[in-house]
Amino acid sequence: MRPKSYLDPMQLRGRINRPQPMGLPVINVGFNELPYPPLPSVGAAMERASSAAQNYGTPHCDALRDGLAELHGLHPDHIICGNGSEELLDVIARCFARPGDEILISEFGYIQFALTTHRVGAQLVKAPEKDFTTDPDALAAAITPKTRVVFLANPNNPTGTMVSIGALEKLCSSIPEHVVIVLDLAYGEFAAPEYCAQVHQLVGRHENLIVTRTFSKAYGLAGARVGWA
Repeated sequence: MRPKSYLDPMQLRGRINRPQPMGLPVINVGFNELPYPPLPSVGAAMERASSAAQNYGTPHCDALRDGLAELHGLHPDHIICGNGSEELLDVIARCFARPGDEILISEFGYIQFALTTHRVGAQLVKAPEKDFTTDPDALAAAITPKTRVVFLANPNNPTGTMVSIGALEKLCSSIPEHVVIVLDLAYGEFAAPEYCAQVHQLVGRHENLIVTRTFSKAYGLAGARVGWA
């Protein structure tokens, strides 16, 4: 018996076999890493923390959760931290979806949503977009009794497009209570300054809404693997 790879549905072998440029310098922008190193104060804090690397850290990340709660005006009990937001996306999918269930994403949504769906054995459903932009009405129309999770990155990766707060509010209001909507704000800091705060306010009005965030992009800490929801 051979284990089934969750990568099979992604048809990665065909992508790898595409013609590649030969003898040309290649700049990898596929991960969207910040080109600048962390601030000196951040580096100093990480160095101080490394002096206790022989000890296990607290699994609840209490200090980080308290700091995030203070910074964003949230309650620390409403925050969970993980090894990057990718781990949290995986955990959420495993909590709410089972083989045979449907996970819904936008047509050109973040590729990690598809990988996560295949890992849990769920059925991936894609809602059509308009001009490479998420269509909230199409997402809502694609929900079926089998839908368990809706993944949406806003701003989207890789297209960079996004929908308004009003459209997100309408979408959240139209989604049945048995469906969890996960809004990934990996690039939220690059949108309007008030955008992330407005999204967190939506969480208070919709119990089936989960927001994921990361230190990998705007904070330039991709190697530290720190995400939260």
